[in-house]
Formats: sequence, structure tokens, C-alpha cells
Amino acid sequence: MERLLAVSDDGQGSFVFSRSICGGQFNALVRPDTDQAVIMVQPGLMPPQNFSGPSGEIRRETLAVAAGKIRMIGVEKTRESSSKLGQASVIVAAGRGIGAPENLESIRRFAALFPNSAVAGSRPLIDMGWLEYRYQVGITGATVAPPVYIACGISGSTQHIAGMNGSGYVVSINSDPCAAIFNVSDLCIVDDILGFIDAFERQLDARPDALAVALHLDEEVGIGQPHLVAGGRAVHVGIGGAGDAGHVTALP
Repeated sequence: MERLLAVSDDGQGSFVFSRSICGGQFNALVRPDTDQAVIMVQPGLMPPQNFSGPSGEIRRETLAVAAGKIRMIGVEKTRESSSKLGQASVIVAAGRGIGAPENLESIRRFAALFPNSAVAGSRPLIDMGWLEYRYQVGITGATVAPPVYIACGISGSTQHIAGMNGSGYVVSINSDPCAAIFNVSDLCIVDDILGFIDAFERQLDARPDALAVALHLDEEVGIGQPHLVAGGRAVHVGIGGAGDAGHVTALP
């Protein structure tokens, strides 16, 4: 059984498994016909838990292969490891809404403003060849749970949400006020992603000492009022009503 999402008890002594189908568009409930089942759990899906039961047996098997059937032609390592996504404090993820592959440079520049950050992408970007697979977040990619997840131009398919819904604080920037990603976001910004990034960078350029940038909620500005802090100066991210553009305003 592949791409396990959840396990539940049906109340009759059997387990029911939930897994993604149709590219993450639907979740299917599956009940095994036998008492034993083989399952594959998505890495990062569940937090570590202490287990006090009996330990299992680990066996190592060596497969005998006839000589001449297999030969080593070399080992090539990738330039980067996808493990960086699992270690990042801030992940800036790009979706099809960024418009064109050359706009990824704006996403990388935006991500570089945050300490210990990483760039990621939704499945459509990887399918179109805009980013390599190691950057993909979702059921068929990496499962991440950073303190801050910033979704840029991502519509919010079930497949993608399943890979990032454990994030501590989710910021979504999308020009579509009805984007599904807003349903799982803590801060929703209705705006053109490139316009928002440019406005944000202009606010930071106004302060040459704004070297450290972090997402922050500060009671001095207002309880629950989202803003970004750069070099001690709060940059408020305002949100209008449905269809209104978001805005960035420097606060005293």
C-alpha cells in the first residue's frame, strides 16, 4: 500500500488506511482483506514517538548476483541534497502562479532574506522542468514541517498540502482570493507574488541595517497582527477584503 496518509480503527478490530490517489486529488480508504499488510509511510508524516513495546528483529540478507550481469559504471552525486528542506527554518515554495521559470530568481532572492531558508516547489513546477525533483514538496515529494512555510503562487492541491500541513506558521501569497491554500494558511495575502516581493524588498532597502529578517508576531504592534521584522523595524503585511490587493507598510 503506497503513500499512506493515516491509519484509523474501524471499531471492529480492523485497521483502515487512508492513501492518496489520482495525483493527490482524492483520498481513498482501504481495509486489507488479510490480517497482515505491507505499508509505506511518507517520511516526516508523523512526529517521533516513544515506543515501549518489544523490539523487532533486524535481519540483513545478501543477494547473490551472477557475475557479469551487473557492472559499476560510476557514481554521480547531486550538487545539493533535498535534506536541506528538512533542516530549514523557513521554506519559500513556488507554484505555477509565479508565471515563468525566470521568475524563480525572485523567489530565490526572497528566500535569501530569511535566515536558514530553503527554496521548494510544487509538483507542477517539477513536472514542467522548472525545478529539479529534490525541491518538490508534496505526497510524491518531500514532507516538511518548518517553523515558517511561505507559499508563493501555489493553488493548494491536496497533494501539496499533505506535504506541508505540519508547518508551524503558513504564509500564502496568491492573486486568487479563492485559492485552496488559504484554507490551511495562518496569513493570507491576496496579491501578485512578484509585485509583493518587489514591494517587500523596497521596504527593506529603505533600511541598510536590515540584515536579519524573521516572521514575527509582536504584541507591541498588535496582538495577532502579522508583520515582518527587519533590523528591529516592523513591516506590516496588510490584507484587504476578497479581491483586494495586499500591501506592505513600514511601521514606526
